Amino acid sequence: MALTRHKHAPINSQKARAELLITPVLMEIFERNSTKFNYFSGNPFDVEPTQGLKGRCDFLLTKAMTLHITAPVIAIFEAKDDNVDNWYGQCGAEMYAARLFNERNDEPYRIIHGAVTNGYEWVFLRLEEQMLLVDRNRYYLGNLPELLGVLQSVIGFYDE
Repeated sequence: MALTRHKHAPINSQKARAELLITPVLMEIFERNSTKFNYFSGNPFDVEPTQGLKGRCDFLLTKAMTLHITAPVIAIFEAKDDNVDNWYGQCGAEMYAARLFNERNDEPYRIIHGAVTNGYEWVFLRLEEQMLLVDRNRYYLGNLPELLGVLQSVIGFYDE
């Protein structure tokens, strides 16, 4: 896994964390499930600019296997370089935008998953109806099998 090659690299910015810590974790899950979802990083996701639902998502997953973001979007990952607790609102707004995007494209999903991470610590969120649920558990890069298990369960949630 690329993550082990980068464990001694200097990681002192949000971009470095995204490239050296978060991307290898998500790519590990992608390689295990490449026929079940598609992975996007840094792509524009302008759903409803009048409501402020526009910008670039750090990472998102879709069930559609295309080169462009298409519905259904199933998960949003927000990469931050500080206290993950400060970013639930932003991630929740992006998850809400994903729900709107899916509905407008005739792919409604009642539940959208997300996470906020600084690369070392991951907190998972779930948007269900109008409620944003935050997992009380924290998952850490130091316990990679557990973290990968949670990510796998997110992907498994959308298996049909």
